Amino acid sequence: MNDNISEISRSVKQISFFIYKYFSNLFKKNFNRNNSLKTIFKSKKELKKYLHEPEVIGLVDDLREKRKIFRKQVDSGTSIWDSYRWGAISYKDCRGMYSLVRKLKPEILVETGVCNGISTAFILLAMNKNKKGKLVSIDYPQIAGTNYENGAFWEGKGGAMIPEGHQPGWVIPQHLRDRWTLIVGKSQDKLPPLLSELKEIDFFLHDSDHSYECMMFEYETVFGALKNKGILVSDDIVWNNSFDDFCKKTKRKEYYVGPNVGFLFK
Repeated sequence: MNDNISEISRSVKQISFFIYKYFSNLFKKNFNRNNSLKTIFKSKKELKKYLHEPEVIGLVDDLREKRKIFRKQVDSGTSIWDSYRWGAISYKDCRGMYSLVRKLKPEILVETGVCNGISTAFILLAMNKNKKGKLVSIDYPQIAGTNYENGAFWEGKGGAMIPEGHQPGWVIPQHLRDRWTLIVGKSQDKLPPLLSELKEIDFFLHDSDHSYECMMFEYETVFGALKNKGILVSDDIVWNNSFDDFCKKTKRKEYYVGPNVGFLFK
């Protein structure tokens, strides 16, 4: 009983902080135009072109069909508070990240957190259109219906799940997979040796565990490997102050794809 009360208390505090940060960032995004995604592009027309490319619309339609499959296969929950979730960056923000990759044309990209593979698919689509790039993703998946030891996942993790019988990134269309490598494991274990192997990277996306400690670890670990003018993107910056603190620490300007997704340039 006491454990359930503690869990609910943690969840209420987390949701309250999320709401505060979300609307705080929404305010900054709406009223500080110098920090918006639009400032990266030559014109609104250029950004709009990327956001509405026919291939993007086709991918969204495909992913919506796969979400129907997810809902049919997954229908229960992880706890009294969480239900199994699709676990994805919004399509709007994914299209924003797609536009960044189309515009900047990075060659070496690293991502932490894949889950079902929605944001990964958008990045791979942009790379396919650019005809260049290699993406390496690290994911420690939680599969529906599987029992895990206590402490296997961050205690604040929600219900983002992969359906039983599937692998991380299962929704990614087959024709986009030739530029993609998946590494299964925790970022704390897999990210440092990967960066040692790659030497330098152009683009990084954080979307794994959203604890302050994990987010700051990934930012600090990746920053040294980012090329000059490389880009660091982070989802769920509203979960805690890690992204704000890192921008202040590195004296880098914050930009926003949306209220929940931030990025900076090295």
